[in-house]
Amino acid sequence: MIKKVTGTLLIFLAILFISISYLSIFGIKTNKFNELIKSQIVKQDNRIDIDFKDVFIKLKIKERSFAINAKDIRLYINDQSQNIKNIDVFFGLRSFFTQDIKINKVRINSHENEIKNLLKFIRAYKINIPALYLENSINKGDIIYNIIINFADNNIKQTEISGKIIEAKFNFFGKEIINNISFDFNFTNENLEILNLNFNYKKISFLSEKIFIDKKNNLTNIKGSILNKLNTNLISNFFNYDLEKYLDKKMFVSSKSEFNITLNNKFKIKKYDLSCELNLNDVQLNLKNTSLRNYLSNFEDKIILKDGLLKFKINDKNIYNINLASKYILDKKQKPENINLSISKEKSKEIYNFKIDLTQQTVKLDDVDYIKEIN
Repeated sequence: MIKKVTGTLLIFLAILFISISYLSIFGIKTNKFNELIKSQIVKQDNRIDIDFKDVFIKLKIKERSFAINAKDIRLYINDQSQNIKNIDVFFGLRSFFTQDIKINKVRINSHENEIKNLLKFIRAYKINIPALYLENSINKGDIIYNIIINFADNNIKQTEISGKIIEAKFNFFGKEIINNISFDFNFTNENLEILNLNFNYKKISFLSEKIFIDKKNNLTNIKGSILNKLNTNLISNFFNYDLEKYLDKKMFVSSKSEFNITLNNKFKIKKYDLSCELNLNDVQLNLKNTSLRNYLSNFEDKIILKDGLLKFKINDKNIYNINLASKYILDKKQKPENINLSISKEKSKEIYNFKIDLTQQTVKLDDVDYIKEIN
């Protein structure tokens, strides 16, 4: 008797396990909720239409709910559309057995769509000036996005958006082209997090692990860091000063930049803090047409920096700090010696500090009839 009860119980548990697994993985095909999905979409805007075929009910054990699932969907608004990979509408277990269906969450996963098409879809839904600007500035690129809408009493409580930008091309103010833009993003409560950003500008690769954008009180704050290798041309553009006569055009230096920028509601810079570190190793400074040859006997119109670090900080209050700590040589026979430079400015006051080890140099100061021998 006990063996029969045990056997029956095991069979029942096996059937229950298989049923739960089947409901969780494959679900049950139904047409009962087709109109519910459409009504929830149209509820947001009666111009929106949706095209899909099969609907399945699946058991979501982790969420303690059932989900109405539809795949390969086409969303329309006017003449614009989006390809959606998957939609899940979550509702409580009790709702499945009653007429009072309360939606807990809606999850939307898109196929890969062109960014331009998404921006046109957004503008068709609602006039959006930033979307129009981006549409005119983005030449190419694709996007995959995931949207989670949380409900309370069938009203939207919170919306979360995540996704990926793939190989975008951006026309910056109609002049500069930024290529191969790719990154992951998360958007919640008007806070945007950009992860694993990489792009090319003037044939130079830029990388950033994380950039955080926070909008509050009509102000947008952008904070993050960027890693890249700079060449002479890019550094010259940044400082608005031609450095090519001092540095090799083919020279690249690795850098890490950190920034904190605040924009007003018209996208104009209200305040900023920028800092940068440049690693200088075997960087040759060309110093032709200087009078240093009159004072240093073995000076050959160049100084080579080794194992150097250049740091600078600047902000919107016209305050900046520049610090260089490095080794240097004038020729390959020389042992590297120390060179340090700091420049700071606050308001109208500038302070310069310069230190250089001249132990291995012969120094001549004819004006005061002075010679310093080597060592």
